[in-house]
Amino acid sequence: MNPEQTQVLVHRVKQLMARHHLSQAELASKAGVSAAAVSRLLSGDTKTTSLETAEKLAGAFEKSVVELTERAFPIRRKTAMNTLLNTSCLEILKRVGLTGIDLLTGGISGLCTNGEAIVKELARAEPPEMAWTLLHLSMCTALKRVFAKAPSDIHQLVIESAQNWHQIIDQQLEHSHIIADRTILTEPAPTYVTKIMNCVAEELLPRLVGLGEPEAVAKLRVQKILALLRSSFLELVLLESCREEYSRLLAAIQDSPFDPANRRERGWTTYCARFRNQVEQPLFEEAFSIRDVHVPLRAWSYYELETSVNRADCGTGLADDESDTGRLMGSEKRWGKQIEDLSKALDDWLKTVWDVEGNYHFGEAFRFLTGDPGSGKSTESRLFALRHMEGFNVPGTGRTLRVLFVPLQAPFNYNDSLVRGVGHYCRQVGLTENPLEAHGETAPLLLIFDGLDELYRSGDLGVETAREFVREVREEVQSLKDVRQISVLFCGRPISIDKATKEKSQVWHLLPYLASKEDCKEFSKGQQLVWADDKPVDQRIDWWNKYQCALGQIGEGIPSDLPHDHRELNELTKVPMLNYLVALSRKNGFPFTSEFNVCSLYEHMLCKVWERGYGYEGHRHHRSVQGLQQTDFEVLLEQIALAACHTAGRTVTVDHVLQYLDEHQLGCLNQLNEDMQGRGELGAGGLLVRLFLAFYIQIEQQDPTQRTYEFTHKSFGEFLAARGMIRRVLFIFDEWNRKQQNPRGGGFSDEHALVEWLKLFGPTRLTHELFRFICAEFEHGCQRSKDERTIVYHGVASNPTALSHIELDNSGTPKQHAPLGLREFINSLINHVLRHSMPAHKLEGGRTFHDMNQQSINAEEALLAMHFAVNAAAHNAGLREVLGTRCNTQYTRLPKDVDWPDRTSLGAWLMRLTGMRRKNDRPILARTLRFLPMQSNLLLHGVDLTGADFREVNLNGVDLSRAGLQRADLSSAMLHRASLCGANLSEADLENVGLRLAQVVRADLRRTNLQGAGLYGVELGGADLGCAQLGKADLVSAYMRRSNVGGADVADAILRGATFDSDQLSVTTGRPACLPDGTQPTDDNWRGPLPHDE
Repeated sequence: MNPEQTQVLVHRVKQLMARHHLSQAELASKAGVSAAAVSRLLSGDTKTTSLETAEKLAGAFEKSVVELTERAFPIRRKTAMNTLLNTSCLEILKRVGLTGIDLLTGGISGLCTNGEAIVKELARAEPPEMAWTLLHLSMCTALKRVFAKAPSDIHQLVIESAQNWHQIIDQQLEHSHIIADRTILTEPAPTYVTKIMNCVAEELLPRLVGLGEPEAVAKLRVQKILALLRSSFLELVLLESCREEYSRLLAAIQDSPFDPANRRERGWTTYCARFRNQVEQPLFEEAFSIRDVHVPLRAWSYYELETSVNRADCGTGLADDESDTGRLMGSEKRWGKQIEDLSKALDDWLKTVWDVEGNYHFGEAFRFLTGDPGSGKSTESRLFALRHMEGFNVPGTGRTLRVLFVPLQAPFNYNDSLVRGVGHYCRQVGLTENPLEAHGETAPLLLIFDGLDELYRSGDLGVETAREFVREVREEVQSLKDVRQISVLFCGRPISIDKATKEKSQVWHLLPYLASKEDCKEFSKGQQLVWADDKPVDQRIDWWNKYQCALGQIGEGIPSDLPHDHRELNELTKVPMLNYLVALSRKNGFPFTSEFNVCSLYEHMLCKVWERGYGYEGHRHHRSVQGLQQTDFEVLLEQIALAACHTAGRTVTVDHVLQYLDEHQLGCLNQLNEDMQGRGELGAGGLLVRLFLAFYIQIEQQDPTQRTYEFTHKSFGEFLAARGMIRRVLFIFDEWNRKQQNPRGGGFSDEHALVEWLKLFGPTRLTHELFRFICAEFEHGCQRSKDERTIVYHGVASNPTALSHIELDNSGTPKQHAPLGLREFINSLINHVLRHSMPAHKLEGGRTFHDMNQQSINAEEALLAMHFAVNAAAHNAGLREVLGTRCNTQYTRLPKDVDWPDRTSLGAWLMRLTGMRRKNDRPILARTLRFLPMQSNLLLHGVDLTGADFREVNLNGVDLSRAGLQRADLSSAMLHRASLCGANLSEADLENVGLRLAQVVRADLRRTNLQGAGLYGVELGGADLGCAQLGKADLVSAYMRRSNVGGADVADAILRGATFDSDQLSVTTGRPACLPDGTQPTDDNWRGPLPHDE
């Protein structure tokens, strides 16, 4: 066989395969040759492949293309169906309760009363008549779908003018002279769509301007609505045409030897249209989508340095695998950091997976994108997916890259296996084949798994599940690499990514809009941050410029009315998602003052949602909540969020939420059902669905029997869940207080209150985000009463609730019989748990001991978290001023305080709650201990207190020997005469700590901040102070022999009378204020052997 002829034919075959997305097996079957022959031909084996075989393959494709182009006909209406179709379309356009999230669960015909009659008529219709019906119904539904998501006044335009809109749709369809062919499923009736869009623009633009919108903003909103109309129409045509009643139409326009390929291609086209529609949805009720205001984010990643480092060169050998230099214990590798434009980095990554010659490199096929909540992980990954869905040819092959975006929140099911989970998801989004099955098509694939931290498998912890999931994906991709070439991007929070991979160079870490020098130090490669006037590049300026332009305004950067020096506000605005919420609240009139609080921002946003979009607007309610009071509306949303929280995610089913509603809330929904127009058989569940779809909640599961919903913004759901928890805690407190006031009356005893506490906090562990919102909500709602003695919480409470009521006697000591507040209630519950444990056995339903134990741990952690939140809010609101300095200079007995049964109680309790902690597992427990009373004889020997918050806490005399205090904050704490022998205090903050006469022998104090610490007479023999900060510390008479002070900074430290080994100070840095002999160093030559005084 002539090699040149074969090369030409092989090129033709490969082109046609790429165009029609056919596998080698399908090609062989249709051409009538063996699969082995196809494989040999495409691999370039010309010796064993005949010219006849190659010609058969190319000829089969060309014949199929000719057949496809010959199948075309003009569409026409079915006269007998005309009245039926007109009535049904008018019903769809006028329907009040129809939402825009998902209209196709039962097909378009399922949306109208005459749906069954339409299906029967379609069975008797000819293909041209079917095409007419398909386009007519799809355009009516697309128009309704787009306007259903618009503000109430715009939506009302369709309802009030339904007859007019129907006539426009019908007339334009008649006059467009549409030819039905195979393009009807890829670009249906473009002329017709353009005419409808022009009509919409003519009707809508004057209406918006008349409502007071600036013309520029109105034009932008109309453009966005038209874009959504086009994509919705395509999606609806594709989805509806897949139904059985249109099978003869499809057979008429695309019957060919390659029917499986056509169905597959139609599935991918449908999926891409739906995905594009989701990404381009307007933000809340804005005129623009996320793409319009998106600022490409930066990310940093590790790269291997050219020079290696030997372990012997690492000083003491105490290398830190998380340090900026990236040294690894026992490894020759050394790492640096580089900053990159993430969009470019992602695009460049694909070019390393497939080189210019089309060769696939499995070792480069995996990457990870990580960042904190709201950092933009999902947005960046979705835009990356959409960018390559819209056209990316794999280098060297000419084949189009398939892209599948898989959100790993529910309903993704990982309980069985990876392949089944992906297959289940593919069926839900309309794909006909599972791309991870070997017998499917062979087109290159980009898989994006978003939400690795939210992945759940029954019986496994989240981080362990994430690691197992990534391992299984790697194995599956490797097993398929000879059949299908796959690249994979995983997205998730740091805790899941750290567990999932050890390849540091494969991970991108997202940077916020505003990155400080501390965030970006020691970057030495790639894009450099530009520093102007000693300030970093602030991407918030770019974002605000785009946002203002999207609103039809002149881009002027960050608004001047936002306080630039407000620390908490800057912390919010540097996070992409929270920055947008700040902009939205500012637009709605939220006052950003010095008293700004994150919960006040969310509360304002929730209130504006009710008032502007869904509450009273011209004395008209949104139809989903007509007749519902604002408080009831808020409680319903909180219960939805709480139900989702108890399922360890942000998704929830209708049936699950209904279990969380009390009789009053169910009564509200039932009353709404009676008042609503339309069908009366919806019930509470049906009204709850409407509430879901109207308020920041999107559909996630397409199966109507297992439909789940999720909060569009995770942090908004967490805010609502925190409010729901506080509301329930206040209810339990009210019942407990009623019992305290009248023991023979109703109310909750301590045990009964703890049972209710278990129901609330037992199902799942309190997360850091929920804890942050609980603390912020208490702080937001607290203030000191007029009598200056009571701290009152207003917040979600129906009546002001006392957090703490303190009365002092003449000597300034708190009285023990003051009225009881929430602080005293929580203390009472803690005292009961310390003596009688959690009453988990009182919970209804059969539970194993393991379940009861875990629920008790979760509830007890929540007790400590609530204790901290209440006390922190009370102190910040004025309790510190009431008590003076007594609260932290000495132990002060407060009314109804926590009472430890013995000196081991606290330590034993904490050891039970922490258990065997995994690396990177950071429960909130350590952050909740600051306001617990610490008597001088408490024994905390060996307790894991990593990251604990002990700022300004009185720990005098406490035994902390061998305790784990890594990264703990002990700044300004008092540890006089405390025992810290053998404790691990590496990287802890001990600035201005008082350690007078404390025992710190053999403690680990590497990289600890001890600036200004009082270390008079401290025994530090054998301690490791490598690289510690000892600036201005008082080390008078301290015992330092056999301690490691290599690299320690002793600048301005007072060393008078301290006992060192002869050459110890020679390895320190900085110049002390006073040497051990009492002299002051005059130059940098003072480091020499010290007299060895025995």
